[in-house]
Amino acid sequence: MPKDKEIDEPIIIENWADFNDIEDNEALEYDLEQDAFASVKPPKPGRYKLQLGFAQDNPQQKKTDKGTPYFSARLECEIISGGDDAMGARVYPTVTTLIGRGKRISTMVGLMIKAGRKLSSTSLTTKQVAQEFFKWIQSKPTLDAEIDWRLGYMKPQRNGKDKWVTKYNKYSQFPLDENGEKKWQFDIKISEDETIQANAMLNVTGWYGKGEPIKVKGGVSKVKTISSKRVNDNGKSAEEELQELEQEFEETNA
Repeated sequence: MPKDKEIDEPIIIENWADFNDIEDNEALEYDLEQDAFASVKPPKPGRYKLQLGFAQDNPQQKKTDKGTPYFSARLECEIISGGDDAMGARVYPTVTTLIGRGKRISTMVGLMIKAGRKLSSTSLTTKQVAQEFFKWIQSKPTLDAEIDWRLGYMKPQRNGKDKWVTKYNKYSQFPLDENGEKKWQFDIKISEDETIQANAMLNVTGWYGKGEPIKVKGGVSKVKTISSKRVNDNGKSAEEELQELEQEFEETNA
């Protein structure tokens, strides 16, 4: 089942008597053999419905290397379909107001359009785009997306900075374990004296736009899968994706 979100105004319990004012709920059955602190295997790749929201860091205004301001938003998208094995799992794509080479639309605008959101105008400043995006996300929109696995980790470099390393960027690349299942937890040696555990993460590989049918084999039409090359991590860290967007933006507008 999806994980319940915390209530906005918590009830502070300062002494035992405070429990008297709290309503109880139904009893739950617990599996005492399970490890409550262990990671959970991600759901299998496929099409899922996502509830879109902002990640904890919220939208931010940043600047490219040349000082061009833009807005960036890391999303926290919760799967709300697919049964108990999938519901509640989360994926974290990033969108920005940057416009890459050969484009006339940013990923922040593109995601709203694919979801059927109507903008107030086709001519907007980046601040206005960010404001409309903020308002739209506050409405808790939902959108179908194609979800896949990826595996990455931060590796220390000699210059003191960590570098994102992608080991696998799709489900088919993950090896099988001794039981013939897809392996999703790995012990990775990042230096001579340090080994970390890296787990498979979810990644949005395509958005399903509303009202965009395409023809498929047999003449049956379905909703088009919108390429998310720049709407999500695409097997890369959000920082790498933003760096590429910044570089393309500067080359286009040099």
